[in-house]
Amino acid sequence: MKLPDFLENNMFKQVKSKMNINEGYVVETDFNIQFERLKLDNNRRYTRDWIIVSRRYKEQNNWTCEECGLDCNITKYYLHTHHINHNRYNNSYNNLKVLCRSCIRRY
Repeated sequence: MKLPDFLENNMFKQVKSKMNINEGYVVETDFNIQFERLKLDNNRRYTRDWIIVSRRYKEQNNWTCEECGLDCNITKYYLHTHHINHNRYNNSYNNLKVLCRSCIRRY
């Protein structure tokens, strides 16, 4: 089975080759898992768990902009989770910042 060209699958292929695992080895998967789909341009990629990471980080910050302090509890769609170093694969909380629409324009 050919794996889709996701970052996680490419890393899995590297691990398989380093561990000398036969290319035909089948990994059991559960296709009943429901993933939330993220609609983005082809040139803008995020990790598969980005929606979950972003939501948890916003909840941790009480839906408040870290720059201007705007409370977005009611209007949550005004709040965005920003990658400080612009690396969309680095989802560590040290690299994230919750910003409202007006503050994110400055970054």
